[in-house]
Amino acid sequence: MSKSAKLTNDAAKWKQKIYDWLAEEGMFRKEVDDPKAGFHFGINYPVGSPYHIEIVKPRDMKDGVLIVSILRVAPSHKTALSKLSPEKRKPLTHDLKLQLLSRRPGFSVKENEGVWDAVQFQVRLLDDNLSKTTLLEAIDDVFRSMLFVIWTFGHHFGMPTEQPQQPGFYA
Repeated sequence: MSKSAKLTNDAAKWKQKIYDWLAEEGMFRKEVDDPKAGFHFGINYPVGSPYHIEIVKPRDMKDGVLIVSILRVAPSHKTALSKLSPEKRKPLTHDLKLQLLSRRPGFSVKENEGVWDAVQFQVRLLDDNLSKTTLLEAIDDVFRSMLFVIWTFGHHFGMPTEQPQQPGFYA
């Protein structure tokens, strides 16, 4: 673990515990320099995969951490979505949003004229419920939601062949 921003005793304790848990599991990838966070860790999950998930302690969040991931939509899938008529695209994306609502992570979709650009997933874990088990379960829940979108788009449009140009993964 590299440099530490000025943290409260509780935040410093959680930073070390979370780092230790991630390192034990072989998931720790890097500490991210983030001026808006008390600490910010990048992980690969599953271990050795290209999927990136972030563990963040926002400076203004006194009682927990966020598990966050952004899934970018592949250019080929954006093109396929844009070619669908609104009558076909709206039910597909609406149904996908409704199904995501039943999953644990919160989500937000960045879209342009009904064509998805990215989906962000987020789970908030409060300090009084933070353990290695709850952290790993939250990471897995975020990953499963990413897979749900990836597989749904893959089912409708085929799996993308392009490689990501930035961290994260394409749906």
